[in-house]
Amino acid sequence: MYDYKKSMMPYDDSIEIDVKNIIEKLIFTVSKYWLPMVLSIIIICELAVSYSAFTYEPEYAAYVTYVVNKSGDENTDTAVAAGIGIALEETFETSGLKEMIESCYKEKPDWLNTKSIVPTYDEETNLLTLTVSTNNYYNTKSLFEIVQEMFPQYASQLIGTVDLSVIDQAEVTKEPANPYKPIFNLEIGIFIGIFLCGCFIAIASAKRKTIRRKEDMKSITSLKCLEEIPLVKSKRRSKKKANNELKYTSKKLKNTVYGQSMQVLRQKVEKTMLQKGYKSLMITSSIQGEGKSTVSANLAISLAQRGYKVILVDGDLYHPVLTEMFHLKGMKNGLVDYLNGETEWSNCIHECESINLFVGREKKAVSSNLLLGKKMQGLLTELKEEYDFIIVDTPPSAYMADAGYLSKQLDAMLYVVRHDYTDKHLVEEGLHSLNQDCADGVGYVLNAVDNKMKTNDKYSYRKYGYKSYSLKEK
Repeated sequence: MYDYKKSMMPYDDSIEIDVKNIIEKLIFTVSKYWLPMVLSIIIICELAVSYSAFTYEPEYAAYVTYVVNKSGDENTDTAVAAGIGIALEETFETSGLKEMIESCYKEKPDWLNTKSIVPTYDEETNLLTLTVSTNNYYNTKSLFEIVQEMFPQYASQLIGTVDLSVIDQAEVTKEPANPYKPIFNLEIGIFIGIFLCGCFIAIASAKRKTIRRKEDMKSITSLKCLEEIPLVKSKRRSKKKANNELKYTSKKLKNTVYGQSMQVLRQKVEKTMLQKGYKSLMITSSIQGEGKSTVSANLAISLAQRGYKVILVDGDLYHPVLTEMFHLKGMKNGLVDYLNGETEWSNCIHECESINLFVGREKKAVSSNLLLGKKMQGLLTELKEEYDFIIVDTPPSAYMADAGYLSKQLDAMLYVVRHDYTDKHLVEEGLHSLNQDCADGVGYVLNAVDNKMKTNDKYSYRKYGYKSYSLKEK
């Protein structure tokens, strides 16, 4: 029996910088989510431009600069300029200037406020500048003319007799002083979008602790990788059709990289089983969806095509899928029926695809204890006398004890790990659940590897226009 405590290495959770792995994760994240990220950037840019358009308010401005002197004094007087500036700034809201300006209009203008006339002054000189601005060209022009006319009188009332000499002025133009510039907001939107996408890529890559390489498995177990099976992509179709075409017997797949990978896997499993005198092999995985049922079916078919008498047992009492894969759905007798003593085991076997299939049938209130009984042990003993190889498709091992129960009664174990799908901790838990008294671990399969694998055969699975299978494999 295979001692997992000796083969298992403690999970290394220490921080070790692997630049190549980090880059691969980043590239993978970008390649997987590039479309949502591009759409996100576009949406953010549209929001930024829309916001700028919604909040934009044109500003039409004009200014006049005065030199401030005491009446009859040609020398500069910065104190006077500062006094006028401070007084104007602090008293405009309640001062006579506003009232004087409002009196020039038939109706009180709602746009006239403290921001309409802004005084600025230079503390080091006697220069005082008045800037007039509104969101309307004609309002600004009218207000500017009134201010020029009334401000000298208003300044004299505040400070006393002063001389205000205009040295510079700029009339209001028909073009806003703050032209609408959506490009600026667009640039901001692009920056924000790229920044957020960068944060997402970094976080998603850091949290991604799935099995992507054989090196990732070395920190978990010393089991050898027997084969990397490529991902088969296909156009969207029914689950029934997809399951059928994914079998090794499919003419479209047999001479492809996928078919060749199954042949390599069969050769390695066959060699190990014959050398050690094993007949029964359990195939399991950590969680549902890793493709263990597909691997089980294809391995059984491949062995049968070699001339061996093979039986494939659907050992998943809760979610059997092999009957669907081989189009035997609706069979009345299955493994559960036999273990409950309701039928003979010969009634549960059906010949298909050059193999014998011991069908499974989903039932409610199924107990895992059925797998520990004498009937299961006796069944395996009888099957070993009848068949060259017994392939048992078991439930996932990370969350259910069924695989552990079966492993104590079977000779060997093949573990299926789906590429970039299962978390390392789940793989570790699944392997640890198979204790030291379980079947001998012949190795593991890295399934559904999404990379550009090549074949010497003129046929390729890409030749047939395959894109994506949507399978809930077990």
